[in-house]
Amino acid sequence: MTTVLRTADCGLRGCVIALALLTACPPARLSAQQPNPLQRAFELERRGNMAQAAEAYRVVLRTDPADQTGLLGLERALAALDRVAEMAPEVRAGITARPSAALYGLALRVWAAAGQPDSMRVTAERWAAGETDKLVPYRDWGDLLLQRRDLAGARRAYTVGRTSSGRPEALAAELALV
Repeated sequence: MTTVLRTADCGLRGCVIALALLTACPPARLSAQQPNPLQRAFELERRGNMAQAAEAYRVVLRTDPADQTGLLGLERALAALDRVAEMAPEVRAGITARPSAALYGLALRVWAAAGQPDSMRVTAERWAAGETDKLVPYRDWGDLLLQRRDLAGARRAYTVGRTSSGRPEALAAELALV
């Protein structure tokens, strides 16, 4: 009888230990079923749930405001909903956290969508201040306006770039297109 009780105690202890281990360290299979926030956002976007994908990308950006994958994903999701201008706060936070050429380019697209030419100019000037090729930001700015058929705005962007470069021949091809 005592042998049976000892065996039962060992079995009970084993179950308690196993339960404690499972609680502390869930099996990899269970954790793999729950995607990280970026994977979840991609999946929602792939399924065409753009509003939910945008919210999922915003979750990613709360952790890292300068996450380029999250910001570009948010841009894609909001573009499908024709709401790119709504991401201005995320773009500002991203540039503040970790400015980069990709984020400045994104900011130009957001300001263009929002119809904020002054913000576009400020963004291009800030971008140019840290860029080795100072003409790239002005070219991007002008090209965006040209795509939107804002010929006067594109001419202004290219001219500002030419003036800031100090080279009278700079952006000549772009100005010829206008």
